Amino acid sequence: MEGEFVVVRDVLSASPARTALDVARHYGFGAGLVIADAGLHGRVIEPGELAKVSDRMAGWGKSHDARSVAHHASVTRESPGESCSYATFVTAAFPLPECNAWVVGEGRGGIRADFLWRRYRLVGEVDGFQKYTNPTWATSGQVLLDEKKRQMRIEEAGFVVVRWTPAEAMYEPRSILDRIVRQSRIAARMYGVPPMG
Repeated sequence: MEGEFVVVRDVLSASPARTALDVARHYGFGAGLVIADAGLHGRVIEPGELAKVSDRMAGWGKSHDARSVAHHASVTRESPGESCSYATFVTAAFPLPECNAWVVGEGRGGIRADFLWRRYRLVGEVDGFQKYTNPTWATSGQVLLDEKKRQMRIEEAGFVVVRWTPAEAMYEPRSILDRIVRQSRIAARMYGVPPMG
């Protein structure tokens, strides 16, 4: 069907949108969301394409996971860790954050957060080890120093920062949710905002 298949090197293949939704049906919402977000961010999936393909899957086995991916997929998430984390929030019926939203200023010199819960004065950051170990970015010491300065600016803007790793998002999602709730209580005491949970 139109939009579901593409020809790659003379071979008929499932389109990126169809692939993301098939993965969701067979391996779960989180796995499908990682692929759908990457496809949207990499511009190989067009906005609205997931919804069209998902509509045609109505009634198929586990099509609810495909529909959920079509509903929640976003170009704003920039890494598998972010997508996997967002899937955790959706699955747990947790308050949904803004993704890659400006917290301090905008553009050059501004700071975007992986996740922002404005109402709760919370910023969530997914930190992979590559940031600290890839020599093409900077020395690990410089990256760590820059990250500390960045967090200080976020805190000075009136937010509490919560950090976790992509591995935690994949294998220990409950620990992330518990950590966010604990930090939310700190933000509630500091800023008079409501706590989560």
